[in-house]
Amino acid sequence: MDRFERGLEHLAQNSAKHDEEISALTAKVSEIAALLNRTLGVVGAIAEAQKQLTEAQKQAAEAQKQAAEAHKQLAEAHKQLAEGQKDTDSKLNALIGVVDDLIRRDRPSTGA
Repeated sequence: MDRFERGLEHLAQNSAKHDEEISALTAKVSEIAALLNRTLGVVGAIAEAQKQLTEAQKQAAEAQKQAAEAHKQLAEAHKQLAEGQKDTDSKLNALIGVVDDLIRRDRPSTGA
């Protein structure tokens, strides 16, 4: 029976050792599960931030498109203003010439 008792004691020790190992593994699994949940939360936050960034980029692209159109319209208005200024300068020069001719014609000449 001595051998039988030693075998039972050995089995009891192994069983206790396995129980400890199972408890340690269970604790590790719980720790890993908690880390996984935390990681999933972070991944969810990153996905939301990416979604917001994508929307902001779309809005920025639209604003840039509108700014380019406004710049184009401003350039066209500037071109028209420059053409109008040339026309005004031409008419003003013609008026100056007419007034100058009138002043010279009406001015008594001092003869030599």
